[in-house]
Amino acid sequence: MGFNSLRLVGLNPFVYKNQGDSVIAQLELFNRDRSREPFSIEEYQTELLKSLEAVVRIAKEEDLRIMLLLPKPKKLEKENNIRLTFIKEVLKRFSKEPTVFSYDFFNEPLYFDNSEYREYIDKHREKEDAVRLTEEWQELMDELAPKQLITIGLSEPIEAFEWDPSILDLDFVSFHTYHPLRVPNEIYWYANYSKKPWIISETSLPADNDSISYEEQALFMKEALQRTIDCGGAGFGWWQFQDVSWGPFEHDHTAIMDRKGMTYIDGDSILGTVKKAAKTLQNFDFEKRGDCDCHVNYYNMMGYNNYLIEGKLINKESGDPIEGAVIRGWNRYWTVGLNTFSDEEGVFRIYSNDECVNFEISGPGTKTAKFTLKLEYDTVKQGRLKDRLLEYHSIHYQPFVKDAQKGKSVFDFDPKYYGKHKLKAKMETIELEEVDL
Repeated sequence: MGFNSLRLVGLNPFVYKNQGDSVIAQLELFNRDRSREPFSIEEYQTELLKSLEAVVRIAKEEDLRIMLLLPKPKKLEKENNIRLTFIKEVLKRFSKEPTVFSYDFFNEPLYFDNSEYREYIDKHREKEDAVRLTEEWQELMDELAPKQLITIGLSEPIEAFEWDPSILDLDFVSFHTYHPLRVPNEIYWYANYSKKPWIISETSLPADNDSISYEEQALFMKEALQRTIDCGGAGFGWWQFQDVSWGPFEHDHTAIMDRKGMTYIDGDSILGTVKKAAKTLQNFDFEKRGDCDCHVNYYNMMGYNNYLIEGKLINKESGDPIEGAVIRGWNRYWTVGLNTFSDEEGVFRIYSNDECVNFEISGPGTKTAKFTLKLEYDTVKQGRLKDRLLEYHSIHYQPFVKDAQKGKSVFDFDPKYYGKHKLKAKMETIELEEVDL
């Protein structure tokens, strides 16, 4: 297929259970009939590590490298100690194995950090604390696996509200990006503002060869990979190998192999048939073809056109404009959220279909501001406010592609769909403090 590495994610979902005054950790594994069976980490650690060694050995025989996703951090000390004990054993076991090139210490903290808690104050993590954690992990790596690399798998740029890639103590940043209207822009942001080497460790365009064709998926892979190269990325990963049956379309059909028919290789059989995207890398030349340009929809990725809020961000200490800040706006009921960024003058523009009253803002290396604000709008253009509750999962990329490029590109969007609004408001200049490290 052309891939040269794997990201193994099976060690991530530890389940913790109280047993009197103690806590045990379990890993739920799938049986062949897809039923789940819990295994005690302490009781089966030796067998688990031997199984992992077997996978590493197979990868080595095929000249593949491995990024290994580790169990996520826990706030409760007893649970986190179990996790760290296991991680130390993994690091010691594979520290001299070059097949394992890196460890992913946290998958998508935006969604899974302190996810067992319900209250915001329990879920929230200050940037300083996130930096402290990565420094502790780096010290662990320096002690036990100094020749291997550390990363975490960030999702969309609003990760920067808590897990700011520009200040985290990581060897490289890996991030996950989905939806053609967002992918080229999130690549641009991470390339310019993470201040570290970076890779994409997850991306995809879900395709079932019906609503999205396999040809479109292959075209997306080609363009996303080229965008990664043009913007200076060091790696490109695809989620995932084979389609699943988890429920939502965007989860079930991301893979490069479906679940129809059978594929036979060297006497072995695999359920499913390889999609066209799986053959994209075989003839790809991996050469830089263009600039890492700012796309036409960078400040309005989803093409919203009812409301516009303009504002400016400055550094509280220096008074300088803050470039590359991430701005998130939500409507009154927190049902629709959207992102934008500040430009080199610190100016930002929030386009939305519903009125935004809840906001969260953070710049590279600055503290995060979160507030509620109702603004007064001026009417710029008369007309009915359409699609007020339209959320990005329900927005298809195809209508935004230039007519002449349909079927030829998934990223070449027509400027006529952007920069429009009917109501406009001005937000006062916002001062952001620098993170105290």
